[in-house]
Formats: sequence, C-alpha cells, structure tokens
Amino acid sequence: MTVGESVLSSHPDLSELVNTLARKCRGLPLALLAFARAVAGFENPRQWHHTIELSHTHPSEITEMGGHVFPLLKSSYDNLKEAKYQTCFLYCSLFPEDYNIRIDELIDLWVGEGFLDGSNPCDEGVFMVEALKSAYLLETDESKQYVRVHGIFRHLALWLARDQGRNKNKVLVTKSGKLTDHELIKWKEPNWISFFGCISIEAHIHSPSCPYLTTLLLKNGRLESLPGGFFDSMPVLRVLNLSGNRNLVELPPSIGNAKTLQYLNLSFTSLAELPMNLGNLSNLKCLLLDYTMNLKLIPKELISNLFLLQVYSKINGVDEFFGTVESLPCNEIAFLEALECLNQINKIGLISLQFTEEASNIERLQIFRCGSLVKIEVSERCKLGNLNALCIRLCPSLLNLNSLAYAINLESVAIFDCESLKEVTSEEMEFRSLKTISFTRLRKLERMCPSSRCFPSLLEIEVSECPLLSQLPFDLETANLLQKVRGEREWWYDLIWADEAVKNACGLKFVSTSFRPLQNSNPCSSPLNPLQGRTCYDSATGLSDDYLRGYANNNSFANYYNSILNLSFLDPCPIRETLAEALTLENMDVIKVISKGHGTNVQLVQHKLTGQFFALKIIEMETEESVHRQIAHKLSSIQYSECPHVVSYHDSFYNNGVISILLEYMDGGSLADFLKKVKSIPEPYIVAICKQVLKGLIYLHHEAHIIHRDIKPSKLLINRKGEVKITDFVESAEVMNSSGRANTFVATYNYMSPERIVGDSYGIDADIWSLGLVLLECATGKFPYSPPENSKEWTNFYELMECIVEGPEPYAPSDQFSSEFCSFISACLQKDPKKRMSAQDLLELPFMTMYDDAKVDLSSYFSSAGSWISRTTLLLSLSSYFSSAGSLIARSTWLLSCLWKRFVSQNT
Repeated sequence: MTVGESVLSSHPDLSELVNTLARKCRGLPLALLAFARAVAGFENPRQWHHTIELSHTHPSEITEMGGHVFPLLKSSYDNLKEAKYQTCFLYCSLFPEDYNIRIDELIDLWVGEGFLDGSNPCDEGVFMVEALKSAYLLETDESKQYVRVHGIFRHLALWLARDQGRNKNKVLVTKSGKLTDHELIKWKEPNWISFFGCISIEAHIHSPSCPYLTTLLLKNGRLESLPGGFFDSMPVLRVLNLSGNRNLVELPPSIGNAKTLQYLNLSFTSLAELPMNLGNLSNLKCLLLDYTMNLKLIPKELISNLFLLQVYSKINGVDEFFGTVESLPCNEIAFLEALECLNQINKIGLISLQFTEEASNIERLQIFRCGSLVKIEVSERCKLGNLNALCIRLCPSLLNLNSLAYAINLESVAIFDCESLKEVTSEEMEFRSLKTISFTRLRKLERMCPSSRCFPSLLEIEVSECPLLSQLPFDLETANLLQKVRGEREWWYDLIWADEAVKNACGLKFVSTSFRPLQNSNPCSSPLNPLQGRTCYDSATGLSDDYLRGYANNNSFANYYNSILNLSFLDPCPIRETLAEALTLENMDVIKVISKGHGTNVQLVQHKLTGQFFALKIIEMETEESVHRQIAHKLSSIQYSECPHVVSYHDSFYNNGVISILLEYMDGGSLADFLKKVKSIPEPYIVAICKQVLKGLIYLHHEAHIIHRDIKPSKLLINRKGEVKITDFVESAEVMNSSGRANTFVATYNYMSPERIVGDSYGIDADIWSLGLVLLECATGKFPYSPPENSKEWTNFYELMECIVEGPEPYAPSDQFSSEFCSFISACLQKDPKKRMSAQDLLELPFMTMYDDAKVDLSSYFSSAGSWISRTTLLLSLSSYFSSAGSLIARSTWLLSCLWKRFVSQNT
C-alpha cells in the first residue's frame, strides 16, 4: 500500500526484494512502514538492493529508520528504570543478528563487565533478563534458556551504544576479518569489540593500543597465537572471550598484565598450558575452560590465587575436532581442593565429581561419564541448599538419588543413559521443591519412588525409551497439581493405574512427544530418531556433529548450533533432547503455501526457536497400516542421506490419515518454475545442472539402491547458492542392488521410459531416459514430444504414450546445439534400456567437460532468472573461452550468433 502497485509491478525482481525487506522486519509494523517509505518510488532494483544492504549494515542511515523508527523505539529503552538495565541491553548488540544468546553466558558477561554488583549477581542477572523481556527488548525461546534480540532492536542498541550514531567507532562489531596493523588502528577508540566468525591474524603485527577497551570478543575464529605484548596496552579490559579458536595453542605472556580482567573464556581452544602469570588476574570472577582437550595440567597455585573467582568450568568430552581424551582425575581433585578455598565460588564444572564435602553455593550441576559412581552422598550437614538443577548422563553404575532429597531447593532433574538405575529413590524421602523430571534411555528404570509423597510439587515429567517404567507415583492430589506428562504413546497406553480417577486426571495432562511417527517396523512406535543408524556421534552427548552441521547452511541455525555446541556443564538440558524437541510440528510456523496438488500440499514453515526454514510436505492418504509401513520403509531409506545433491529429509509424522514430511527448503523453487522464466537454458548452464543431477542419481542408484521413477523438472529443486537437488521419493522404488528390477506403474507418464509404459520390468536406466528428456526440454524450451499438428498440447495421454513407444527417440538438433550435447542426449534417450549409459558413464562424456574453462556461475544465473545480465555474463565468459581455443573459432562464431538470436527473440 505504501510503495504502490505500479512500483511493485514495474520490475520482475522487485517481488523477491520486497520479501527480503519484509523478512528483515520480522513482523514489526513500524519497521515495515519505515522501509516501505524508504523505497517508495524506487523502480530500479539497484536502489532496493542498496536499501537492503543499508538495512544490514547501517540502518540508521535510512532516513525513515534513523529519523523516525529508532527515536520511537527508544522510548522502551528510556523507560528502563535504571541506567545499568540500559547498559545490559546495549551489551546484547555485540552478538550477531538472530543469534540465540544463552542466558547463563549473557549473565556471566554482565558480571565480568561489572554491571551486576549485588551480593548475588546471578539472581540479579535473571531479574535483569526478565525486565528486558518485559520491556519487549529481548525475546525468549520455549526452553527459557536462550534470548535473542529482534534485528531492528539490535540495530537500535548499536545506534544507542554509538551515541545515537554520532560516534560510530565506539563499538566495533563484525562477523569476520583479518587482524592487520591497519585494522588494529581502529581499536584505539572502541569500548567494546566483537568478532564472531572467521577471524585470522596477520603475521608480525604490532600490539594494539586500546585505552578504552573493556570487552574483547574474538570468538570462533582461526587464531593460532597472539603477539607477545598484545595485552600490554589494555588498561581497563574486563571481558576477554577467545573461545572457539580451535588452533589457538598458547597465550602471550602479557595476559598477566590485564589485571582488570574479570571474565576469561578459553573454551574450545588447543591450549597446552596456562601461563603462570595468569595468577596475576586477581580480579577474575569467571574462568571457562570447557573442551580444552590439550590442557593437561594447570598449577594448583594458579587457581588458588584467584580469590574473587565465582564461576569455574572445565568440562571435557568427545568433540569432532579433538576426538576422544582421557581425563586426569588426580589433577581434577587438586583443582577441587584449590577451589574449596575460594569463598566466592558458586558454579563448578568438573568430570568425575562425587559430593562428599560442603558445597553450599553450587546452583547447577551436571555429572557425566562417571563409570564407577554408584551413589551420590550428600549429608544433611552438606547444606547443598542452593542446588537448583541437576543433570546426570552416562553413569552406568548409579543406583539411585536418595541423598539429593537434602537439596531442598532442587527443582529440575534430568537423567540419561544410566543403565543400572532402577528407581530415582528407594526411600520415602521428600523432594519437596522438585518440579520437573526428565528420563531418557533408562532401560532398567521400574519405578520412580515408593509413594506419591516423594514428589509433592511435581509439575512436569518427560519419559523417553524407559520400557520398564509402568507406574507413575501420583495420587489424586498430586495428579491435579501436575501440568504436563510427555512421552511416547505406546508407553502411555501400557501404564498400569491403581486408581481410575488418577488415570483420568493425568490423561488430561498427557502430551505425545511427537505426532505419531513413521517407522518401518511399527507405525505407532517412538519418533523417527535423526541419530539412529549413525556411528559418528559423541557418546557423551548422543549428538553427531555431522548431523548438526547439516543444518548449518542457514546462518540463524548456525548460530543456534554454535550456541548449543558451546554449552558448559551448567546446562541441565542435554543438546540432543533440545534438538529432538525442537524438530516437531508444534514448533513450526507456517509462512505460506508453496504448492498444491492432488492430495498433497507443500508449505514453507519456519522453526520458532532458530528461524530455520523448512519445506513441509503434507500428504493425505488412506489409513491402512500396510500403506503406512510401505511409505515408512521408503522414507527411512533416505532419511540419513548425506548426499549434497539430494534434498535432505529431516523427519516425518503421521496423524489422522495425514503424513507430514519435513524437508530441506530450496529457496529457488523447482527447475520447472525456473524454465517458465527463462524459456530455455544455454549449454554451459545445462552442464552445471546436469553434473549435480548425475551425482545425485549415482548416490540413489548405487548407494541407496533406489530407482526414483519420477525424474522431471518439478522434481529437481534449485536454490540461490546454485545447488540442484533431487527431491520427492514417495514414488521411488528401493531395490536390492543397482541391477534390481521393478514392475510397478507409477509417476508422471510424460517422462516415463518406453519399457515402463508397456509394462516391462525396468531398472535404474529408466531414470536416465527421464533425465535425457529433462535436459532436452531445458535446451529447447519445450517438451521433446511435440503434440499433433494444430494442437498446442497433448489432449489424450494414450496418444502420447503410443508416440513414446512407437515413434523415434527424441534428439537434439545438430544445427542448434554442439555435437557433444547431441551425443549426450543420444546416450540417454535409447529405447533399448541396455544401450543407455549409466549415470557414472555419462559423467565421463566430453559434454561434461567442454565448458570447464567457461566461468559458469549457477548462483548468479538462478538469482537473476534469465535476465540480460546473466546472459551477458555468459556471453563474455564464452568469448574468453573460445578466444583461447583456436581450434574452436568456427564453433564460437556459430554459438555466439545463436545466443544473439535468442537475445533478440526474447526482447532482451
């Protein structure tokens, strides 16, 4: 309405640019109006591109944003009751856009900066977070463990932190870069510097001078070392985060000169030792050393000098970068003895920890991989009174948690993979404050406790893969107090109840952990496990790094992955369970309908927690169990595919006759959609597309042993990165090996091979025929089988089938296309399937390499959708290629003339 229909219809690229700007606003009406006013009257896409670029980098320079929106939004900031609330909000601008900020990490940073100065800074920090959420300056996720800043509010925070844009150098924030002497000159002015991402350092750089710098975040980079005097001129530095620099092997001696430092995070680095002068940091309050696998020894004296230390975490485990590591319990014990001398300590993270001493300040505790731990001994005199959350993983000898009843403020317990645990407590002890319990893979768990009196305040219980747990410890009073019971349906149906009224009361609170999922054995069993069948995963967390990284194509999900990968021991909720719960239909927002078909509906959905986009395919079908099993079997054959040329399958659900399949979202649509825009595709781009499709077919045919059976333009999806992927396996047939045959008659008849049409058995070569038709259609701009004279399309599919079976094979006209392309099409379109080449052999044909020197950029081509720019780019690259090949002069002249004719015919 603001921009006007005439502007929006003035150029075909504007519709996508509108969507880009709208997504940037994430539902904020004020921002939508501001951007609309900023681009009103702009008919040139370049003007829109410039506005979008400004919205990412300097939105305050957009007149409507800096002059209207930010001053209005600033009212929420001004209404914060204290200046330190405002400062805490501004500090959130140091995190990348759409980054999920772990609340504990944020509070520790606030403590390090000195923003929280009360007697209990952690509690004050939680209160601060809630105040910022109430002011709508922070958003939270369902787990309540993370917050994030709306993109517009983050830019507002940066604008305010830079004195309302007057001092742009006061805060330096960037995603990546190289630290050079020229770059370090900029460090003279900022108070805060934040680098998240690909950071490297130039050799032999000078040490920076940073007289005002209080926070330095150099996270997830490629730093190997820092100059010897790097910290000599940082007189007020309070926060230093070097976590995620996997190649960092040493700290410079000057670290001991940063005597004002209060927060130091060295997690996920390769440090072999800590310099002794680290003990000079007498003001240090928070020291994080998680996953420092090469750090074998830290002198006890170093820790004991840190008198103000409040948070210390050093958790080890398996990680893709480091592999396995052996712990050194003697050193851990020495650390513990040193930590006991520190009066301020309130969080400790160690492996192989057994409580036998007083630890009254600990609030959260995680114990894992303690193979000999049989019981946790906590005497009444221990006064574990501040313990709020407990997580125990992979403690195979643990028998019960009896003594933890003394932890009078314990509210949350999560237990995973403790194979000897038969009951939580064997005694009638009252866990009076316990509100949530989560059990996962406790194979021998038979009961929770002797009576309902043990858990009088329980609000939520979650059970997964605990087959022997057949009773819940509730009477009518505690059942009415209960808010939620989560678990698999079959577990719930098998529970034994002594009181029907209690069963009915609990039944009202039951929530299935997912829609009924598809399994190839039992359609009513547990959810499809995204880790099932994998071998490369961390046995401590149950989480495959490869699996997680498969989601990281989207930046927001990459941030989410980084945040959960860097969890310290303080997290009471394991990573795997977070993701398993995240990928449910309840956590998806429907953005729009992508396509509709007979009995199918494909929607674009967005994950509520991460912002990740998925395609959700919904299929309405009959409800016979045999049909469920058949489709489940097909889906299970591709759900673990890691082939980059096959659309990723994430999960599937069945509910009331409807199958929902969660798939990777390809933002360019299908090749069929693309062909409608460009009519035809030049040979160099056909090669680039064909290579990817052939590699996908090689995977399906020879690794997954699948005949797709429905290769056509609408089943080949593209994205703006230039990727082409095969999708839709509902019609596929799994065969025992690559020479297997199938007999069923399914899929679209237009692209069927002749042997399929006549009902003969067929194999993987049927897909090669379909591919040949698709490529020929891309080249010519029309379906290879022409309809009868005086008809624009086939009106009788029997005539088309007869034409395919009885007529000659289609071919590429030699006067329009290269001989290499004509030969390639001929190798695909052979009526006799034995004469068709395999996907592997097709990759070896000359057509696949003839344009290797022509710089073909599918990403630009797909994005510009056949515009004059993309064709001109191709023309220039081809002219360069042909001019360097003297033997091809005649062909270059011919091809350039063909391209020019196409340009003219399409009015470009």
